[in-house]
Amino acid sequence: MGVTIKVVQLKHQEKKDGTLPILFRITEDRKVKYEKTGFSVKASQLRSQHDAWVYKHPDADTINKKISIQYKELANALFFGEGDKVMTLFQAVDKKLTQLEKEEKVAAYNRLLTNKEYLKEALVHDYPLNKVSKDVVEKYVNFRIDKGNAQSTIKKNLQDISTVLEYVRWKGNNEFAIYAETVKAKPVDREKLNLDEIAKLENTVFDGNMELAVDMYLFSYYLHGARFESVALMEREDVVGDIIKYRMNKGQKVREIKIHGKLRKIIDKYINGKSIYLFPAVKKRVESVWHKKDILGVANATMNKYLKIAAYKAGIDKDISLHVARHSFATNIKRMGVNINVIKDALGHSKTSMTEKYLKDLEDDLISNEVNKLYE
Repeated sequence: MGVTIKVVQLKHQEKKDGTLPILFRITEDRKVKYEKTGFSVKASQLRSQHDAWVYKHPDADTINKKISIQYKELANALFFGEGDKVMTLFQAVDKKLTQLEKEEKVAAYNRLLTNKEYLKEALVHDYPLNKVSKDVVEKYVNFRIDKGNAQSTIKKNLQDISTVLEYVRWKGNNEFAIYAETVKAKPVDREKLNLDEIAKLENTVFDGNMELAVDMYLFSYYLHGARFESVALMEREDVVGDIIKYRMNKGQKVREIKIHGKLRKIIDKYINGKSIYLFPAVKKRVESVWHKKDILGVANATMNKYLKIAAYKAGIDKDISLHVARHSFATNIKRMGVNINVIKDALGHSKTSMTEKYLKDLEDDLISNEVNKLYE
C-alpha cells in the first residue's frame, strides 16, 4: 500500500489574521484526503522539515511536539492498523525478506534469515512492533552474548533489524537502532602477511590441496587482492592473451588486470585442466545466486584448512585465511607509498573510507616501530 503523510497548508483556507490551518495531507493509492491538526500559523512559519515544521513562531516547540504525536498516531493507524492489527516483528522481517529476495540481494537475505532464527530462539514469542521495548531487545542481545557472538556481530545484526523497522515505516521508537548505538564493538584485528612471509609461500614446495590453497592465495594477492569468490569462480575464458578480465562480486565492476610473470606461472599450471573453473576448488557449477553461498562456503572452508597447514609448513606463525590475501595486498602496497586512491580503485572499493578500514592499524604499526627505535 502506497501511503504518504505530509504536513501542509492550503492557500484558499487563509483566515482574516493571515494564518492558515496546518493539515495532514494523506495520499493513499493516489487518493488524497486531509486531516486537521488544530493549529494555524502563517505560511512563512511552516516548512517541510520533519518534527520541526513550525518555526519563527513563539509557540513553535509546543506546536511541533503536539503535531509529532498526532503524526505518529496517524502513521501507526495507517501503516499498521489498530489494536490487534499492529504488525508484528516477525511479520516485518518477512516483508523485508520478500523485498531482498525480489531484488536478489542474496547476502543480505541470508544474513537477515539467520538473524530471524536468532530472534525466534531468543524471544520465543512474536511481538507487535509497539510492544518491542528495550527489555525485549536486551533479551535478544543477552541471548547472542550467551551464544558467544562478538560485539561487532551483534551490533551489525541490531542494525540489520533496525533497517527492517525503517523499511516497514514504523514511526514508533526503533529500540534496535537505539541499542545498536550503545554497543561498543572492538576493532577487528586484521591478520596479514608481509613481503617476507609472501616470499616464504612462494618459495616453499607444497603438493595436493596445500599447493592449490597456496596458489589461490597468491593468485588473489597478485590479482590486486581479488576476493575469494572472484578467484574460485574464475573461468578459463577470463584469461585473454596478456589480460585477465573478471567481474567483481561486489559492485559488479569489470576489472582488466595485466598478467605479470607470477600470475602467468600460476595460470599455466591450471589453464589446461579439466575442472569446472580455472581452480579445481569448486566442484559444482554455480547456476543460481541462491546456491552460490553454500557452494563457495564449502570450497572456502576446505581451502582455508589446507592454507593454515601450508602456512605452518612455510614457517609462518599466523592464523591466515584466503581473505587475508586481500588485506596483505592492501597493506604491502600502502607500505610502498602507493596513494590511497589508487589502492581504493585496485580493491574495487566505492569509498576511500572503506579502504581506510583495511589500513587503519597500519599507521599504528609504523608509528610504534619508529618510536620504539628511541628505546633500542
